[in-house]
Formats: sequence, C-alpha cells, structure tokens
Amino acid sequence: MDKRINLLPWRDEVNKLRNRIFYTFLVGTILVCGGILLLFHSYLQLRIEKEKTNVAYLSREERLMRAQIKEIQNLKEDKNLFLKEMRIIQSLQNYRTSIVILLDKLAYLIPEGVHLTQLTRKEKKGSNEEDSPYLVTVQGRAQTNASISLFLKRLEEELSFMNIKLNEVAFSKKTSVLTFKLEFNHGLLQEEIKEEIKDEIKEG
Repeated sequence: MDKRINLLPWRDEVNKLRNRIFYTFLVGTILVCGGILLLFHSYLQLRIEKEKTNVAYLSREERLMRAQIKEIQNLKEDKNLFLKEMRIIQSLQNYRTSIVILLDKLAYLIPEGVHLTQLTRKEKKGSNEEDSPYLVTVQGRAQTNASISLFLKRLEEELSFMNIKLNEVAFSKKTSVLTFKLEFNHGLLQEEIKEEIKDEIKEG
C-alpha cells in the first residue's frame, strides 16, 4: 500500500521564505535609494550654500570696488581742482613777478634825459607763458631825439622785450620837450622768474 506525503506545508514555508526575502530586498532597495537621494540632496544643498556664499562675496567685492572707483574719481576731481588752483596761484605769482621785473628793467634801461609819464600793460588774448603774453604801452618825455633812439636801442637789446614800435613822437613848443609813445611785447624768461623768486626767498 503506497504512502502519500502531504507537501503543502513545505510549499507554504518556501513561499513564506521567498516572500520574506523579496520584501527584505525591496525594503533594502528602498532604503538604499532613499539614502542615495538623501546624500544627493545634501550635496545639492551644500553646492547651493557654496554658490550663495560666492555670490555674497562677489557682491561685497563689487560694492567695495565701486566705492574704490568712486573714491578714485573723487581724488581725480580733487587733483584737477588742486592743479587748477596751483595754475591760478602760479599765474598770479608770475603776473606779480613780471611787473616787478618790468619796472626794474625799465628803470635800468631809461637813459638820462628821458622821463616816463605813463605805463600801461595788458594781457594778450590767446598767449602763453613761452610767448609774449603782455602788451606794454609807454608814454614819456625826452629832451632830444638821440635820447629816444638810445632808449629804443636798449629796449631792443633786452631779450624779454619784443616787437618794439615807436608809434608817436611830437615836439611841444610850449614845454620845449619831445613827447613820445611806444609799445612792445613783454614775455618773461623762466630764468628771470627763478631769480626773482630766489631773491624773494632770501629777503623773506
């Protein structure tokens, strides 16, 4: 008589084991995927924070650079203003110095018998310091034509006096003297300015 073996309990156990293995694998896979996603999310967050830090740093540096550029522009404006003031001061100094030099030279060049009655000086438009920036007009009296000629000759020998013109000579019967009017361009030589400034420093 054949014996019959019931395999159903064994099959149930195998199926349960397979199910446990499957679910265990599924849960493990889910956990691994979740861990990978968490790590990737953390990595992205770190990258985002780093980029935010870089952007904040660049923004701060940009603000500092703009502030430095503005400060440089202000310094340039101050420098231009300072140079402009220095040019004005130098121009005034040269103007004052040139008057002193002009009067000193004329006092030295005027011959005996010549007397100046009027002297005017005005700045020529469009001139510069290397040119002859001043037009000088001189009126005076002289005893003889020779005295006037000697005065003109001395003026012509002076390097800083140019374009000398005798515009008028007249004899006054009432005073028995000659009256004359002449003009010339006066340009300062740099050596004269330096010497005048040195003299002022010594006197000070």
